[in-house]
Amino acid sequence: MLIAAVMSLMAAGCGDSEGETTAALTKSQFVKKAEAICESGKREREKTLGALSAKYPPDASEAEKEEAIRLLIQPYEKMANRLGELGAPAGEEEDVQTMVAEMKSAVAQVNANPQTALVSDVPFREANRSAEEFGLENCTV
Repeated sequence: MLIAAVMSLMAAGCGDSEGETTAALTKSQFVKKAEAICESGKREREKTLGALSAKYPPDASEAEKEEAIRLLIQPYEKMANRLGELGAPAGEEEDVQTMVAEMKSAVAQVNANPQTALVSDVPFREANRSAEEFGLENCTV
């Protein structure tokens, strides 16, 4: 139950990107690459979830729940970092910076109080809204 509750709140991910300096991406190119990053992160999170399900019983202690949450937030944190490194499309820099900052804020909130991820998606709401408004379907929690 713990893992199912956490997983239902953590439907974002991370993936691959290079730190190369190239011409600015178009919005369409950015969305395509960002979605690939997020889809890769989903797979990473699902793998982590499988390992945690085997490790923790349904009646896990509070400390075990918090550890599990912190492990499950890591792919989301990587995603935020990689999206920030991707390079925003011309004219979209502020929106991308805001979205990435909101994602990083969600990670900080969950790390500070892991129990919030068990009961609510509140830490992720602003980041989710920004991602959806930008056209990113796979980058929400």
